[in-house]
Amino acid sequence: ELVRTVKRSLDLELDTIISSLIKRGTETGSFIGVHVIELLEAICESCSENRVIPAFLGTLGAQKSVSSLTNPSPPIKLRAIIGLEKVILRLGNKLASCKDNEKILSVLASFLSEGSLEIRSAAKKAIFSASAQIVSPIDCVRLLQRALSESLYMKVKSLLTKEAVGDALSISNSAPGKGRILSNKRLKGNAKGNEGTPEADSMGDSPGTVKKPSPTPKTGSPLIKKGVKAKPMLSPSEEPPEFENIPTLTSLLTNSTNWKDRLDAIDSLIEIIDKFSDLLSKSSKFIGFFDALSKSLNDTNVKVSIKAVSALEKAIPLFKTNIEQNVAMLLNCLANNLCCTNPIIKNKADILIDLLIDTVENVCLIQPFAHVALYGNTRAKPAIIMHLCDIVPEVHKAKPILIPKHVYPAVFKLLDDTKNEIKIPVNKLIQTLYGLAGPALLEAVPPGKINRVLEAIKEQYSYSENPRREIESVSYTHLTLPTS
Repeated sequence: ELVRTVKRSLDLELDTIISSLIKRGTETGSFIGVHVIELLEAICESCSENRVIPAFLGTLGAQKSVSSLTNPSPPIKLRAIIGLEKVILRLGNKLASCKDNEKILSVLASFLSEGSLEIRSAAKKAIFSASAQIVSPIDCVRLLQRALSESLYMKVKSLLTKEAVGDALSISNSAPGKGRILSNKRLKGNAKGNEGTPEADSMGDSPGTVKKPSPTPKTGSPLIKKGVKAKPMLSPSEEPPEFENIPTLTSLLTNSTNWKDRLDAIDSLIEIIDKFSDLLSKSSKFIGFFDALSKSLNDTNVKVSIKAVSALEKAIPLFKTNIEQNVAMLLNCLANNLCCTNPIIKNKADILIDLLIDTVENVCLIQPFAHVALYGNTRAKPAIIMHLCDIVPEVHKAKPILIPKHVYPAVFKLLDDTKNEIKIPVNKLIQTLYGLAGPALLEAVPPGKINRVLEAIKEQYSYSENPRREIESVSYTHLTLPTS
């Protein structure tokens, strides 16, 4: 309330305030953390953008230049990225003329290679938001070329193209960073029959909406498979009037301090799901709607958290394709609930994970599950690893290359954890992988961990008449079995 009252009077102190708030929010429990987030959002909404942006960049060590980026902890990075996105949305079409726009894009693009899936997802979302604020595709291309190095430019170009907001980026083959002015003759339409015409695709109101002459525009999901017809996005005029309430309801879910308001907001969203599920899946408002529901799983009020579970139990089967691109955030929230001391919330989280596995294609789940198994809450790891054991066989049948890409690195790092509650499920996962891959698994094991892997495999044959014969029946090229 103080921030919203005094507003710009706090500008001179924002560097200290924002830095202290972000650090404080990452060091304390969820109760204080929720209020820290609310205060940061109030600062983003009320204070001067020209002061808020340098303050957030300062927490990342990029206040003077992007090359001076320090390496703060992942939670600090995540909060700073989310804060920058809030300011981007507040700037709107003024982002194109903002003096720090190049620095913002450069910092966000640098996090696309971050190890943490949460940080990469937040950076992608912020870049999508930034691209949506720049109405002219030409201006978007020029800004990205000025702001980014060649490698980062190509990465962002590929990202935006996949999300159906980067069609305009294909107009330029010139090297980025030179600030080259593009001619309209370089613009080419992507619609069938319009190739080579000097027409630029215009960006829509949201990252998922593009106005194109093609009768079947892309939804932009990178997870949509080749050969699968994408659903066309709804234009704002085609949306029912009830959809106008979605931003207000999602804002209540994330910002309201009154738990009854948050509970009523979820009830209203459930009504929208019941009445307009097919239209909602085609709306640009779906991402904000689903993100707000996912975050509500970790609400400090038990009633709100349980109500969010009820909403997602309805949403997951109805929005199967849409959820595939948002599953990482949902799984992280569910993993947090698995650590809850409340048995109802913990049980509901387990049921919802089972529903997610049964509904969404397991190929889309393998990377998020492997990431949470490795970097998630320690108390949630055993359950997530056991779920990973259930997913691996299906993924091996559908797309076996994903197993060594995502699961092997995770399980080999998990071998370093000697706690019994982690060791038992990790052994189960190794046994599952060995049953699928055989000697190929052993050939991929780092040399210092081969004995630990063999120990896990031997447990599988502990009731065999001759367990050593079972293991030695495999042809090893460079391995020596322990004598015991």
